[in-house]
Amino acid sequence: MHLTFTPISAKPAGSGSSDSEPTIGLGTMTRQAYEWTMENQMSTIAAGNLLLTHWAYMYQCKPGQPCFAALLGAWVSVPEFLAPCVQGGG
Repeated sequence: MHLTFTPISAKPAGSGSSDSEPTIGLGTMTRQAYEWTMENQMSTIAAGNLLLTHWAYMYQCKPGQPCFAALLGAWVSVPEFLAPCVQGGG
């Protein structure tokens, strides 16, 4: 699978700002500890011409699990995190 995360920025694309660069990734489904995970390898321009890469196993977060109440890094619940998507129509 192919992943692209495009940031929403007030700065125009091509302004040399790293926050206008998309993060590009490739992923595949793999089994880890008896659970399906999405194994991702991503890269983006971090600062100037510095390429930052990241590799992760992404697990599904289900109701009743601690991650459902507070997503790592966002520190809000899954419903709170997804609310702007639902309100915005997708």
